[in-house]
Amino acid sequence: MLFSVVIPAHNAESEIGAQLEALAGQLCEESFEVIVVDNRSTDATSDVAREFTHKLRLRVVSATERAGAAYARNMGIEHASGRYVVFVDADDVVHANLLAAYREQVESFRILGGAYDERTINDPRVAAWRYELSARGLPVAFEKIPFFLMGNAAIDRTVFDEIGPFDERLTHGGEEVDFSVRAALAGIEIGWVPEAIVYYRHRTDLRGLSKQFYEYGRATALVFAEHRETAGLRATTKREAVGVAVDVVAHAVNLARGNRRRGEWVRIASFRAGQVVQSAKQRVLYL
Repeated sequence: MLFSVVIPAHNAESEIGAQLEALAGQLCEESFEVIVVDNRSTDATSDVAREFTHKLRLRVVSATERAGAAYARNMGIEHASGRYVVFVDADDVVHANLLAAYREQVESFRILGGAYDERTINDPRVAAWRYELSARGLPVAFEKIPFFLMGNAAIDRTVFDEIGPFDERLTHGGEEVDFSVRAALAGIEIGWVPEAIVYYRHRTDLRGLSKQFYEYGRATALVFAEHRETAGLRATTKREAVGVAVDVVAHAVNLARGNRRRGEWVRIASFRAGQVVQSAKQRVLYL
């Protein structure tokens, strides 16, 4: 089997059906399996997933030891039979050509990263709060390291044997950046596959946006501290940090300047706050 599709899921009963329906409609001639990893759901996520066993080669795995998507994905890897493990999320929707697009590149790269379509399934008012993660190709961390998007990637199983699993300490994001840094240090290149598309679903309110980006900020600072020396990453100077703080405060007026600017400010301020909190804990400055 070429592909094992791993979907970590927590209380996703209202959304996972759309994702599984999209996987059932894949235009890929290769056989593949789907592994839904139910991570401590208290709703009917597992029951909804099992309804698709007549459409997909599908298994539901229970992951109850701890909470966290990295842990759930690692559990999925352990149960996977495919040569490549494809990672997608329960609340997104894959394009019908996703696996076929990855199939075209599996002989060229051991790690493949696809694109996010951030407009199709999102309200334009919500989409306006954010920047498009893959508009220019693979995003870049720390100004030097390309990384794949965790909700749309395909990884050869031998890579996990070589550099290890996802870091389960990263319970709120950042595991793809950490993994990509480790891959870069091992000399493993990430291939960009723009034809492999996932329709990415945004948070629909400012509270959810703020919480998400606060955790992203914390994760970024944590990964920076972990790899600062081995990857030669540059810390933020005190002067630069003051500039960041002044910029955030100065633009707080955007809270009263309409939907787009309000959302943008909440996103940026929350991310910076997360970086500050985690930088203090790690005793290293990265903004």
